Amino acid sequence: MLLRACIVVAALALPAVGYAQERALLPLAVVDVNAEQASLSTAAETLERVIVADLERAGRIRATPAPEGALNGAFATPNVALLVESGARRALAIDISNRLDGRVTIAARAFDVATGSSDGMQYVSTPDNLRRIGHRIADRLNSLDGGGADLDSRLLGVRQHDAGARIVIMDSDGANFFFVTSVGEFSHPRFGPGANFFYIARETNGSRVMAMNLETNRREAITGVFVAAESGLAAARGAPVIAYVRQDGAEADIEVLRTSDGAILHRWQLDGWQGEPALDQHGTQIAFLSGEEGARQILIASADGATLPVTLGLPGDYRHLSLSPDGAWLAVVSRVNGAHQVGVIPVTGVDPFRVLATSEHFDRPSWSPSGSLLFVSGADGAASINVTSDARARIRLPFDMEDFDWSGLLP
Repeated sequence: MLLRACIVVAALALPAVGYAQERALLPLAVVDVNAEQASLSTAAETLERVIVADLERAGRIRATPAPEGALNGAFATPNVALLVESGARRALAIDISNRLDGRVTIAARAFDVATGSSDGMQYVSTPDNLRRIGHRIADRLNSLDGGGADLDSRLLGVRQHDAGARIVIMDSDGANFFFVTSVGEFSHPRFGPGANFFYIARETNGSRVMAMNLETNRREAITGVFVAAESGLAAARGAPVIAYVRQDGAEADIEVLRTSDGAILHRWQLDGWQGEPALDQHGTQIAFLSGEEGARQILIASADGATLPVTLGLPGDYRHLSLSPDGAWLAVVSRVNGAHQVGVIPVTGVDPFRVLATSEHFDRPSWSPSGSLLFVSGADGAASINVTSDARARIRLPFDMEDFDWSGLLP
């Protein structure tokens, strides 16, 4: 039974302010999923829908159903003439079949229409894990066009309740969510190395940074209780390093801490307001805001204080910062003429600030694991933006959330 996706994403119809972007110039890929048993027709539709949506979010190629007769399964030779006529650069054929043990086999093959080469992959899965397989296949196809492994990944966020907040983890497309904390005064969830993440827990007499392991559910306090009028927390994804805002007297400082042994690597003590810090994935580079509202400066330095801070660009009404995993780019939210803009700028400051989207309000942006995409959320909802092609796609979240962080594969 041959199934074709009913959604064509050759172009997105999004509002002019926010995440609007024409995608028609992106290379085309066509997708077909063949369910070898009728009982798998729904599973095949789900798999195809996930892959099409993933490729849309990746922003490197646009996906559409294959022309009738162009693809006839992962092990059959495609009809190249029909593929060429469709304008496709790549084609993806998938067979899904039942196994005797109740699991399913997914065989997929990606074809390069111009060269005739192909790339095969095969997975064995339980039916309830098909979304995950779809993310993996989409990552593989995306990588053939130079993209990163960003789709089989996870998001952390905060869900506000009347009685407090809960931290939520979900797939990068907003599916398969579950709560990892009970209701409390929690904020700033940030992925760390492995299956660990950090967050700020507010208590009666102050706040402290907590760590939680998603595999064992073990939690522990990383810092003692501190006072912070303006909370802020950053964590390195590939090293046991965090940076957080704490207040001693009238001054708010940023402390850089190695979580493996509690050693303080540096404490940044600067005049004026200091916003939420940002770290690269190795915990070696830090960026933060300093100054008064409307005239804040972006400062970049070695996280351990070995180098003096360097000012990036001109002062502005900056609100949020996020360093790319490799530390080469900075995502910035600024307020201009009453609206929020999110954009990127290289940490060298050689190139100008490039605006990606404008909205009434943006929360802190978060980079994908490879640094190819930005997750942004605010007044216009949530979306992922490809920082190279500027293509973007909405992400449907299960409910209103804030304070997101994006990381690679986790449980």
